[in-house]
Amino acid sequence: MNCKLHAVKDIDWLSVETIAQERISTIALLIKRGADISVENNHGETPLLLAVQNNSTAVVKLLLQHGGELQANMLITAPSFRNQELVWLLLDHSPQTDAKALKPALHRAIQLGQEEIVWLLVEHDVDVEAKTLDGRRMKPLHLAVGTGHSVHHGRIPDSTVPPAVIERLLIYRANIEARGASGRTPLHVAVSNNALESARELLDWGAVTSARGNDGRTPYECVFSKYRKERQAVSKDHL
Repeated sequence: MNCKLHAVKDIDWLSVETIAQERISTIALLIKRGADISVENNHGETPLLLAVQNNSTAVVKLLLQHGGELQANMLITAPSFRNQELVWLLLDHSPQTDAKALKPALHRAIQLGQEEIVWLLVEHDVDVEAKTLDGRRMKPLHLAVGTGHSVHHGRIPDSTVPPAVIERLLIYRANIEARGASGRTPLHVAVSNNALESARELLDWGAVTSARGNDGRTPYECVFSKYRKERQAVSKDHL
């Protein structure tokens, strides 16, 4: 049976922020009457997790004040919203919240192109060298230079990750020669994704152009290999 406190899930959360005093009073009353703020509902969600998912900073503050426990995936949820106050609040209560998550919060924020949240996380000493726990074993810098790049009809679109994010990671000592499971460096990833601005930024910071991945190729060789494949594809289309 769900704890009554989970009734907050069904509230219009935009209205909760608008009329916070009224709703906060209701939740505070439930807590005062003994509602267990750590109990999970049928979906394994605690009231605190629901508040984070619904972007309700005021409710999160109240629950934390009354002993609400942070879970490993909460920082993964928080960057899904452009809510710096909420992310900061979670970090203040547990800087290592994301340590055991499949995709650390910094990775998530980078993939979503959320520059402000990325800055907030690195300034709060989140590990800029944390690898993803999937088979790729990629670091934040790999994701920053490889997110949102593709070629459509010969046009290279802008990255969803601003160059300033790459610079910020490097300032906070992200390893410019970091290797993923494939042995590729961030420069390999950038050139393979036609991320010219990212590649230029890495070169300006001294990225090694002769580094070889597990396939034995350098970033330069990746460029030529990609070019040959694209030329072959164009030739086949015109046959």
